[in-house]
Amino acid sequence: MKNFKVTGKTIFLNISVPVEIGQIKLDHIYQISVYRAKEKGKVLYDIDDVDYQNVFYMGMKVEGYQGFRKLREFHKELGIDLDKLVREEASKQLTPDELEKWLNDTYKDSFGEIR
Repeated sequence: MKNFKVTGKTIFLNISVPVEIGQIKLDHIYQISVYRAKEKGKVLYDIDDVDYQNVFYMGMKVEGYQGFRKLREFHKELGIDLDKLVREEASKQLTPDELEKWLNDTYKDSFGEIR
């Protein structure tokens, strides 16, 4: 490792946001990468929707990806975009301001102020 040096650091986080829409309850999983931008020296983050976990429909556990796919297709046939509804509801709970405050409170020592 003589010729290797750390040129930057990135933290990857998975954040679970509980969502309840009618009879559907689930955890919406975001993947967040926090990094320092080279050109500006600012600490930034990217956020991506990556998964759903702990899905319940009418109080019953929906098992695995195939079970959720069937639930999604059922709603699609009714004209309901379940993914869109989940994203909208999750974004009400995890706002950019709240996320930045949490990241600053949790990782300020690692990165400095996050904007």
